[in-house]
Amino acid sequence: MIFKNLLRILRSYRFSLIKIIYYELIYLVKGYRGNKFTFSKNDIMSDNIPCPYYFLHEINNEIKSKDFNIFLDLGCGSGRVINFFNKCFIKKNFIGIEYFKEQFIHSKKIFETNHNVSIIQADFTEIDFLQYDADCYFFNHPIKDDKIFIKTIEKIIN
Repeated sequence: MIFKNLLRILRSYRFSLIKIIYYELIYLVKGYRGNKFTFSKNDIMSDNIPCPYYFLHEINNEIKSKDFNIFLDLGCGSGRVINFFNKCFIKKNFIGIEYFKEQFIHSKKIFETNHNVSIIQADFTEIDFLQYDADCYFFNHPIKDDKIFIKTIEKIIN
């Protein structure tokens, strides 16, 4: 099972694999957290495969000039994305919403001393996004079912 999942991951990142490995090593040496993988047996939510640091680095280049106060990570998993951007944007607030209890507990523990980070256990496909007043949304395709995924995006846009 694990070998099959690793092959699937490598196949999906094949064109960026060298850059991904390079950035993973750089950020690992820098002490960044959130490297926990778990594979889902759930029909709705996908596996917890942290977003590669290469992509986070590229996204950071795009959003660093944007003005936002609250960053909302849907399917925050082990907290890699929040940890990364929390180091880049010190005076911003971060909210992570995680569906799976094990990942929620793990992330909650990691950020227990960060007063600008809130980790919530919930099914974000069912929540009212307006309650968080977020200006920046992040999700690394955490939903298996494309219909539910599209519905969630439409809900965010509305």
